[in-house]
Amino acid sequence: EQLLNYSRTGSGRAEPTDLAQLIQNVVDLARHHPAARGKNLLFIPDGPVTATVNAPEVQGLVNNLVVNALEATGEGGTVQV
Repeated sequence: EQLLNYSRTGSGRAEPTDLAQLIQNVVDLARHHPAARGKNLLFIPDGPVTATVNAPEVQGLVNNLVVNALEATGEGGTVQV
């Protein structure tokens, strides 16, 4: 639903953003989410990836995807971003 809302509105200001760092920040925070307990959460970037995006919107979308994946993953499972 967030993806659909974002694509419809296109709101916010797009700026060059290192997506690898943005995703790393989301992963670091998601490790403390209750859904991450007993699960492996991996993100191994190859290096910086810069794109012109609305960083807060993309961060929210990535966070939603990561948390959904964690919630759908069984105990001892791995979520790789």
